[in-house]
Amino acid sequence: MNGKKFLVGVFRDITDFKQTEETLRKNEERFRGIVESMADWIWEVDRQGRYTYCSKKIESESLSSSLLYFVLSTPLFLLF
Repeated sequence: MNGKKFLVGVFRDITDFKQTEETLRKNEERFRGIVESMADWIWEVDRQGRYTYCSKKIESESLSSSLLYFVLSTPLFLLF
């Protein structure tokens, strides 16, 4: 503009975002610690019945790998 140079910048305070992110990270860490120390099988499925999380206890049990693959690859509603 008329030979003048301008610098335009945008700043945003992300303090709340970073605090929320840290709280979520700590909660996930605590949840994972609880789940992995339990003797129970813990799993999570999405709305389509697909497994999205299985605790390490499921993997460590003496299930054959083919049975484990079948269970984890089959939508939950087809198993019952």
